[in-house]
Amino acid sequence: IEFTKHDLRVVSFGVTEKSVADMTQVLIIDNDGDIQYTEVKDGVNQSLIKSSISNEQLQKLTAMIKETGFMSIPKESFPIKDDVESYTKFTVKITLNDAKTQIFWPEQDATEKFIPPIVTAVESELDAIINEIIE
Repeated sequence: IEFTKHDLRVVSFGVTEKSVADMTQVLIIDNDGDIQYTEVKDGVNQSLIKSSISNEQLQKLTAMIKETGFMSIPKESFPIKDDVESYTKFTVKITLNDAKTQIFWPEQDATEKFIPPIVTAVESELDAIINEIIE
């Protein structure tokens, strides 16, 4: 499982706009529960932490992904509302028995589209793991 969380800011150049990442957090979880966490601020790696999660946490995550149809969620696009200036965007990349899926979504406030509850449940679970690591 590879979970990426970007804190983005929309920067305007008059006619064009571009999303710039103020901070990016990357969490990689291996099949054996080993984890690697990287934090990037302004394009510079700030920290690299290696750790592991409990078997219970790993089983819960695996169940959330395998038993809920998470792997078959359509890769919809979630357009960002025009008036949003900063938001958090998430990516989850999962490899399960050689099958790969990748889903991108913004925080719910930044889009008018409905984000499926299982997606936000997986996001919360992975976010909780990041918070455990960095505290």
